[in-house]
Amino acid sequence: MPISNENRDKIDKMNRASQNVLLGTIVQKLDNVINAGSPIEYLNISGSSDDILFNVFQNGSGSAIKIGNADNYLSISNNGDIRLSGSATTWDDLRFPANSINPPGGIGGAAVDTADSPFIGTLLFDSNTTEIVAGQAQMPHKWKLGSLISPHVHWSPTSISTGSVVWQFDCDVASAHEAFSGTYTTSGSVAIYADGTINNHIVSDIIDLDMTGKGLSAIILWRISRIGGSASDTYPDDARLLEFDIHYEIDSLRSNEEYVKNT
Repeated sequence: MPISNENRDKIDKMNRASQNVLLGTIVQKLDNVINAGSPIEYLNISGSSDDILFNVFQNGSGSAIKIGNADNYLSISNNGDIRLSGSATTWDDLRFPANSINPPGGIGGAAVDTADSPFIGTLLFDSNTTEIVAGQAQMPHKWKLGSLISPHVHWSPTSISTGSVVWQFDCDVASAHEAFSGTYTTSGSVAIYADGTINNHIVSDIIDLDMTGKGLSAIILWRISRIGGSASDTYPDDARLLEFDIHYEIDSLRSNEEYVKNT
């Protein structure tokens, strides 16, 4: 039903009045925050302190803008630091495509596929023995310090045979200025069933790695193995590694300083 010109004028006047009150209230409260001897804790533009849509607050460490709700929000501090909290955090991959991994020689390195096909450069893990690849990863500055990370493999069966492939992850982790143990101190393994679909792209989570206490620029010395000699590894043909990845949680765009990230 069309709105008459008279009613449209009334609606426009109501909108202008509402905007004027809202903007006036915001300006007045911002002035109070800036000039008051004891600034208010919360300035809620919309919502309440328990259900925040947008607020400005001050605490002992300075002022901040917070967008979201009490538990899940984006915040910007007075020094420009941007943080994500609760379910506002995001995830990304540290990526190691198979063609960028150099298999070690002489200690059961996986074979490089050299056939002229889309899979050239990928790595083939034998069904009868334990074969490995290894590498190093540095945690990015935007990583949420101490949060779990999730190493996993992208791989494919190379035949229509069925059976399980056992993938194992081992690592040694040290923060900057902390000594490595010199041995693989953490490991996890998983048996994943191949259902007979050749070249099926399978993503297999191996372990959730506890990184409690690990700091900025922590280094992970990692090893991925197919345990082909295991009784649980029943797939009779090569398993093709496409990529190894580490999922990590992000709560900021950067660290506060070059080697320090405030929590």
